[in-house]
Amino acid sequence: MGKGGKVSSCSQLKKCPNSRRTPEDQISQVPVDRTSLLPDEVLVFILSLLTINEAAQTSVLSSRWKNLWKYTPRLDFDAPKAMAGIARKRELLESERCKYVNWVNRVMQLHEGLTLDEFRLCFDLDISSQKEIDRWLEYAFRRGVKWLELNLLIHGTFSQNFSRCYDFPDYLLNLINGLSKEQLHLDYSTVTHPKLVEFSSLRALCLKGVNVTGEVIESFLHNCPLLERLVVVGSGKLVNLLVSGSSLMLKHLEIQFCHNAKSIKISDCNLVFLGMCEAENLELMNLPMLSEVFVSGKSPNFWRHVFLQLSRFRSQLETLKLEDSEPENIMTLRDFAQLCQLKELLIRTYAFDDNSLMRLTFLIKACPFLRKFGLQLLWWEPVKINRENEKGAKCTLKHLREIELAGYYGRTSDVELLMYFIENAVALEKIIINPRSQVKSQLPLPIRRTKVQMAAVTTALKEVEQLLGSRINKQELKYKVSNFMGKRGKVSSCCRLHKLSRGCSQLETLKVKDCEPENIIMCRDFPQLSQLKELMIGTGAMDDDSHGIDFLDKGLSTLAQICVAVDFICECVNCLQLLWVDPVKINRENEKGAKCALKHLREIELAGYYGHTSDVELLMYFIENAVALEKIVINPRCQLQFQFPLRIRRTKVEMAAVTIALKGG
Repeated sequence: MGKGGKVSSCSQLKKCPNSRRTPEDQISQVPVDRTSLLPDEVLVFILSLLTINEAAQTSVLSSRWKNLWKYTPRLDFDAPKAMAGIARKRELLESERCKYVNWVNRVMQLHEGLTLDEFRLCFDLDISSQKEIDRWLEYAFRRGVKWLELNLLIHGTFSQNFSRCYDFPDYLLNLINGLSKEQLHLDYSTVTHPKLVEFSSLRALCLKGVNVTGEVIESFLHNCPLLERLVVVGSGKLVNLLVSGSSLMLKHLEIQFCHNAKSIKISDCNLVFLGMCEAENLELMNLPMLSEVFVSGKSPNFWRHVFLQLSRFRSQLETLKLEDSEPENIMTLRDFAQLCQLKELLIRTYAFDDNSLMRLTFLIKACPFLRKFGLQLLWWEPVKINRENEKGAKCTLKHLREIELAGYYGRTSDVELLMYFIENAVALEKIIINPRSQVKSQLPLPIRRTKVQMAAVTTALKEVEQLLGSRINKQELKYKVSNFMGKRGKVSSCCRLHKLSRGCSQLETLKVKDCEPENIIMCRDFPQLSQLKELMIGTGAMDDDSHGIDFLDKGLSTLAQICVAVDFICECVNCLQLLWVDPVKINRENEKGAKCALKHLREIELAGYYGHTSDVELLMYFIENAVALEKIVINPRCQLQFQFPLRIRRTKVEMAAVTIALKGG
């Protein structure tokens, strides 16, 4: 073959001996677009995995792709960027609503698919868009939609005023055997013979911020034989609901924030998950498959009735989640039925005052085989008072392996509950302390750390160190993960790390978080952590300062995984995550780190790599010292923008980062 000849890697043709290709043959050998040779069904399936805008952009690739996106079976109208803008400026709501409605109308006018697997609306819409949403729903039902979701909540999270909620159109339920009474109202389809409205293929129905009556829900249940999942959140017209019938395929039923509900009766069906809100009359009967329950309420009488109902399923419940605005409503109860199969108990409640939570232990005592307990405490400006510790129900928690305390502030109520678990959970393996404000972390926009949150971090760490420092060997606690967050300009995280080393020779995974890298880098005398396999360091990296590789001294010579998350602790392993918006790059000489052979380090990931001097010298350090290194992952994307809830387009800075990383790597 001549020097200019090329053979496709996919070609299986035999090579002819002593044959030469002419220049004309070489020119005519144009690379084949094999993706476009795939059948339409395969390409449409691939496009269905993209967002609507991304799928539409493929129409410019070639004439072959021009109309393919119009047949996608998945229409997901989610606009997180617009929702985030409304959250920042509420006055943008009306203009953004108009843009959203026009966007949906335009897409549906172009859509030519005959069937729909999924149809989803997620935007802050109300009764002012009643006619438009009616048309969209009719369009989806005509095409036999399988998964339908309407999320019209404020910011996708908070309930609308019931009087302003969109009302589900009752007339659609009368169309199972015929066309709409307004069939000429609007027809998006280009099909010559429009389909009838079809409910029989519906498998999942999710209505959030939608006014829907009990009669409508019951009609769906009886006319949708394949319906397995039903979610209703924030309906002001749901008063009475009856769910019954052994022929129902329903496995997941959730009724939440329907504050006008008076009667909910569920019986004789094969539910696996049940979520319910407070109702004057609640009746649960003959649910043999029920294993997971979520209940939200706000009155002691309701909770008393709930536990009476749940006692009928005490031999089958495995997961129980409770939510109440006042913890006293649950704690006033003492006589709980034994939930002998319960494995996981999660409680979410407000905790503005420092009232004792020890009466929750009577519920914990009623779960003898409990393996995981979680408590989420919600507060804005928590009150902390000095008082004597209360004692809880005496029992030995033989099976409890893990506890998680979110919203831990180091108050008396927090400490006494933590002490209770330390003293009674003899098989405890993992304690997760999350001192962040659980209210602010759930808001639609990221909120900067406040003094209250930083005080919570400091107080929580101090209390945990005092409580667990002398009890590690006594209780034989095995620390799998230890999270630490440093405070800017104050106590160094390394000091806390040094304190943690006392009695922690079994430490395998360590997470250290600090907003200033200098707080960690300045410390040189690290203890011997001979069993450490994974290290995660969270710190800021806006400047081109050295990343301080001196911490990898002889004490960490057995390190197998390294994960350094900058400013945020990265949930994935093996990652150095550098967070920047407009990174600063300076020319300076490379610094050298501690000399050691990292014999066990197999994989590193550098996310947010920009080609800084600090990036390069750290990468070179690992290449020179990690003698067993098998994998290096370079991710030049901006990690700050990547973590935002809205999808941000690549900026010139990001593109520069990609280019620099590719050249430097």
